[in-house]
Amino acid sequence: MTLGEVKELILEKGFHGDSTLYRLQKYNKLRFRIGASLLGTRIALFTNYPFKNEFNRDTFYEIEWSFSSENDQTSYYADIPVSLAGSFIFYYVEEDGKSGASPLNSIGSGFFNVDPILRCGGKAVPLDSVVCQTVLAKLLGSLDLWRGRLLPAKECGYNMIHFTPIQALGASNSAYSIMNQHSLNPAFSKGRKEEATFEQVEVILEELRESHGIMSICDIVLNHTANETEWLGEHPSATYNMINSPHLRPAFLLDRAIAWLAIDIGDGKWVERGLAKGVVKSSQDLDICRQLLVENYIPRIKLEELFCVDVEKLVQQFSDNIGEASNNKPEGIVVILQDSDYGRLTSTVDMKLADSIFNTHHHSAHNEDERRNICVGNFKNHLELLNYSKKEEIRQILNVAVNNIFSGASYERVDPSGPLKTKVDRDNELVAPYFTCPENGSLEEDMELIYTAGGGLCMAHNGWVMGDDPLRNFALPGSNVYLRRELVAWGDSVKLRYGEKPSDSPFLWKYMEEYTTTTAKLFDGIRLDNCHSTPLHVASYMLDAARKVRPDLYIVAELFTGSELKDNIFVNHLGITSLIREGLSAWNSHELGRLVYKYGGKPVGAFSNLKDCQRLNGDVAHALFLDWTHDNPSYVEKRTIEDMLPSAGLVSMASCAVGSNRGYDELVPHHIHVVKESRSYSDLHRLDLDSGMLKARRCLSELHIRLAESGFTEVFVDQLTSDMVAVTRHSPETRCSVIMVAHTRFNHKAREDNRNVHLDVEGELQQILLEAKMIKLDPVNTLDPFVRHEDFINGCMNWRAEVQEFTSDMIKVTEHDGKVKVDLSCLIAGSFVVFSVRPIEKHRNALANIHDLNFDALDDIIQNLDMGDLQYALYQCDQEGKEFGYGTYNIPNYGDLTYCGLAGLAPLLNQIAEHNDLGHPLAANLRNGDWLMNYTADRLSSRNGTSKLGEWLKYSFQEIANLPRYLIPRYFHSVVSRVYDSLDRRSFTIMSDFVKRGSKLVESLSRGTLIHLAAMPSAPLPQLSGDLEPPAMTPSPTLAAGLPHFSTGYMRSWGRDTFISLRGLLLTTGQFTAARDILLGYAGCLRHGLIPNLLDGGRNARFNCRDAIWWWLRAVLDYIELKDDGANILNDPVVRLFPSDVQEDNAAEKTQPLHEVINEALTKHWNGLKFREWNAGKRIDEHMTDEGFNNEIGTDKTNGFVFGGNTKNCGTWMDKMGSSFEAGNKGVPSTPRDGSAVEIVGLSYSCLCDLARLTAYPHQTISGQQSITLKEWAALIKANFENYFYVGSKSGSSVEPHPDLVNCVNMYKDSVASGHKFTDYQLRPNFCILLAVAPDLVNPEHAWEALSTVSKRLLGPLGLATLDSGDWAYRGDYDNSNQSCDPSLAHGANYHQGPEWLWPVGFFLRALLNIGARLGAEKLREAKKQVFSVLSRHYQHLHTSAWLGLPELTNSNGQFCRDSNPIQAWSHATLLDTLYDIHKM
Repeated sequence: MTLGEVKELILEKGFHGDSTLYRLQKYNKLRFRIGASLLGTRIALFTNYPFKNEFNRDTFYEIEWSFSSENDQTSYYADIPVSLAGSFIFYYVEEDGKSGASPLNSIGSGFFNVDPILRCGGKAVPLDSVVCQTVLAKLLGSLDLWRGRLLPAKECGYNMIHFTPIQALGASNSAYSIMNQHSLNPAFSKGRKEEATFEQVEVILEELRESHGIMSICDIVLNHTANETEWLGEHPSATYNMINSPHLRPAFLLDRAIAWLAIDIGDGKWVERGLAKGVVKSSQDLDICRQLLVENYIPRIKLEELFCVDVEKLVQQFSDNIGEASNNKPEGIVVILQDSDYGRLTSTVDMKLADSIFNTHHHSAHNEDERRNICVGNFKNHLELLNYSKKEEIRQILNVAVNNIFSGASYERVDPSGPLKTKVDRDNELVAPYFTCPENGSLEEDMELIYTAGGGLCMAHNGWVMGDDPLRNFALPGSNVYLRRELVAWGDSVKLRYGEKPSDSPFLWKYMEEYTTTTAKLFDGIRLDNCHSTPLHVASYMLDAARKVRPDLYIVAELFTGSELKDNIFVNHLGITSLIREGLSAWNSHELGRLVYKYGGKPVGAFSNLKDCQRLNGDVAHALFLDWTHDNPSYVEKRTIEDMLPSAGLVSMASCAVGSNRGYDELVPHHIHVVKESRSYSDLHRLDLDSGMLKARRCLSELHIRLAESGFTEVFVDQLTSDMVAVTRHSPETRCSVIMVAHTRFNHKAREDNRNVHLDVEGELQQILLEAKMIKLDPVNTLDPFVRHEDFINGCMNWRAEVQEFTSDMIKVTEHDGKVKVDLSCLIAGSFVVFSVRPIEKHRNALANIHDLNFDALDDIIQNLDMGDLQYALYQCDQEGKEFGYGTYNIPNYGDLTYCGLAGLAPLLNQIAEHNDLGHPLAANLRNGDWLMNYTADRLSSRNGTSKLGEWLKYSFQEIANLPRYLIPRYFHSVVSRVYDSLDRRSFTIMSDFVKRGSKLVESLSRGTLIHLAAMPSAPLPQLSGDLEPPAMTPSPTLAAGLPHFSTGYMRSWGRDTFISLRGLLLTTGQFTAARDILLGYAGCLRHGLIPNLLDGGRNARFNCRDAIWWWLRAVLDYIELKDDGANILNDPVVRLFPSDVQEDNAAEKTQPLHEVINEALTKHWNGLKFREWNAGKRIDEHMTDEGFNNEIGTDKTNGFVFGGNTKNCGTWMDKMGSSFEAGNKGVPSTPRDGSAVEIVGLSYSCLCDLARLTAYPHQTISGQQSITLKEWAALIKANFENYFYVGSKSGSSVEPHPDLVNCVNMYKDSVASGHKFTDYQLRPNFCILLAVAPDLVNPEHAWEALSTVSKRLLGPLGLATLDSGDWAYRGDYDNSNQSCDPSLAHGANYHQGPEWLWPVGFFLRALLNIGARLGAEKLREAKKQVFSVLSRHYQHLHTSAWLGLPELTNSNGQFCRDSNPIQAWSHATLLDTLYDIHKM
């Protein structure tokens, strides 16, 4: 991560990221954006990042949103310039509910972690360069001796020392059992005249830091304190004791029973039972102990009494209070209510409930006394049953407890791998005790103690529970860990009880805060001991205080949660910088190699994200990877002494912080025990720096630091044999590699035959850096004698790591054909070799040339590309591409790319790069050959407008092809994504300000303009006049209806689709010349007063749709409205291909102004026209019946509604014609929609109104037998619309009501006067179009209710259902290949009978806005909220679509429809319309 980078985090509804880790570096900028699921919801965003204030975890600040469009939430973002290390919370709520909000009641929340910057010796230290050595502070001795005992770390190259606690320890002398957190260990003052002080420690640490380049960290222990801690007597409430935690009383009594068994064994009480005095050492002894405990001790504590009820007492109470028989219906059952004080027989039951259950009528009773006796008896029986059940429950718990007790005892006393203890007495219990308490004279006295003030000194020990939830406090009520004996207890320390907040235990919080901050003042970092069982709220409070003292505090911890997700919870809440991982956990070399790779950086050849703003994804915690931690046995005990060297080498090659434990380098063959070890470390003068592996460690440390500082951040691990592992550290800048081959020896099995083992590496050898091997100094002595020094910790002196630099005796290196071949036959077990490789000259030159690519020249090239060039460079589907000689590229084992251009490639590459998926088939294709590079460059070079871009790429790809094959995906991605981004940005710069300054959603939708707008040889526009100004585009582009099915030939240009799409795709985006040309081109085809359905170049146009003319006219008027001087188009010349409606006339072409064409269309609709399609028959439609070719258009003079069509054709957008002979639907239109279709009525009204207001339009009166002005026609429609179309009740519409056909109310009819009648009353989405374009035509209250009906009954995830699912004709899943005999489905007959189409959604949303605005501010706010809620799903789909688009339709409930175009022009256009309307509000 580079400083100053912008990291973008997308906020989604319902996301709560406790377990998602977002890592940042200081001086990054964190940018929040509103995600798709939150669109439509006004969001308030809060964080506790303090900006310029002091950090307080519970103080949150609202972050202001920035935006390019206030009405478009996809443009909203909020930035935090990050300059403070630590963990910070963010959350977001609805704006209206932000008062009193918090992360707990938010609609989303999470954390972001900022890494500290470590400094040492006046310079910053990268986290990955840390090499840390652990020392047990108690073994350093007097403070005067520290320098001598710490400087071996310097000689071994460590740059950080981890100290165990330096405070005064308890009687056990455990390094982690602290007796006084505010004073130093007295051992540091031994032999000194004055007592050692924290200030003197600080002097030593500062000297280490500044003079020797060694940082320091120290443990803090927050979860427990030593039994001997003096302040416990004054503040017993700081522990879990028998007064404040009475739920532990049963567990305490069991613990004392075990203790008294040990005491009695020590006193010789059970000699006659076969137990020797004070000794338990065999399985037979343990069997006797088990029997004694179960039969003699546990019965004495009468544990069940703490859970059971006093039957006689409760029966007496019941009897005393029993009255008349209860008539109340009992709710519940009588159960034991546990006494919270755990007294003896003090639990109870709900007596009121008992009365309602047991005080009942009994027909067998002869009188009231007898009835009462029966009731009392039943109650008593129930209590006895409850007690019996409770005793059985306790018995089972005790069985578990006893098994756990003797499992632990067996490990400690019998198991050969255990400590094999034998002694048993008062001071040496059978197993580790769970509680500490004052000594008493008998078990019975202990039983009484818990109910007295002395019970406050009966305190629970701390420990850990294997497999338990680390977020659960096992000492709280509800947990049976102590009673079930599931705790691995630390008998020298008691668990601290903080409560939930400082006021719960003021002394403890303040005392431990001072301890923590003192540690933070002294050390560069803190290791949080026992992190997984330290309460999160306590640890976060203490660490927050520590960061106030040292803002760049390095915090490490070791977790045993067993889950990375749970690890992340701790990392997030506590701001942990690095999690400790251990190489010793690996069971073989393969697993160790896997850990090196997992914790060690990116893969070699990883993709590089060069974007200015990068997506912030969940991460894994940074690792501090140790070969050996201080609380585990030695490598010699777990593996072999030979393995210490190669395993240390492998760990040091990880690209993260690494380290070891003092003693490893000296080859100490035993565990340096944190409790038992009392000897001191050796001073520097006692150590032979050539002994052990001290010299080897120094070389490894220096290598690790150098690799981190030099940017060798990529890692590759290769398992050469079962014991031989190669690790490559690679620099993404220089492409040099440092490779270690290590021959491990995890066990003493026979050595492998390594003959013919070799490693081939691409490149040339720079130098052999290092070779080391473990050698035995007395090879004759096979027993490896080790003599333990009495006063100092010492290692094996008969083994040593032999090190030589810059040469090797164990490998042979040869070079040939640009490869380094390393013969590893002689690499012995217990050794490693390190060498560096650089790219060969050819590769170095290629890298230099790629680095120096002329991107300024690229930008100049791209700035000169026009829309057509950009469409060619970025897009073109397979069918389009083939017209120009290049179909889409096929990737083996993947399939065809979506586009021929870079938009088919770059988004997929970016997706692969985001996850570094180097195994993807695309990456494999690039490694295997240059085919894709050649295809890309050659295709672009083949077009005049893009040839320079093609040549630029050809040169770039030639250099990339000269690289090692494994690097080609990475550099290909860098170049292609850079070019793609520049092309993408260029496409927006030649669009309108609405797009240029628009949101991400506007950008995504406006890509549809470039995708669909192109000049295709097989689908030309008709001839345009040469007198146009500006001149027509050559060649003239057309709009594809959708890709890939409607992209070329006669299927490309559909009149209806084109003009529904024109406003959104061309006008709102500023493509006015293309829009004008298309409007005039279609105008030239006017015939019968209609615009063609299928254009097919013009001469072959088909006139079988009644709505295209109105969509065209609406688009003309939109053009006039949106373009400056747009009304000039009315006088633009139109070349008429069909001046006559009569085919036989063969009339010559003529030119006339556009306004005359419009007038002709309106005149024919007002006066009416009947015609038969030219060339009627199978030549133009093989499915339609003869009657279907007969057409009629006209206007009902009584209401002004345009009408047309018949039941044998389908002249609106719902134009599916049946085609299955077998199913009997051939020639039967599924949705004829004849009569007056609602959207045509709305469009006609809208157009008439706008034309009437347009002074530049000269034809304000339509002539005919009954002349009418445009204004009068519009008024006629308005006067009648509600009466004919609105269905407000089951009675139907006011005119032509047909109540028998009503199945839905609060809607507008789909048509009036259709041939089938019932279809008028079907609920379809078409009236939304009318409400969007003609909102003043309706009663707004009615319209709002109707839109609510649409929302409830038609709105799907992406589209609007084309028919109400409650309609008998509803068939929601479209399958064009359906070969059934069901006429409603065969050959996809249900195309518009339920499937959910996307384009009507835009009109639904525009209708919401328009009607909402008419109803006032509150409804408009509600409308906007719903608009963005709906758009959120489209926004989400656009992010995941390989086509970068929205589909034509989906099946029911948003299901994928395989026969749908994956991207459709009008699906984009109508949503752009919506956003444009919002933009203009």
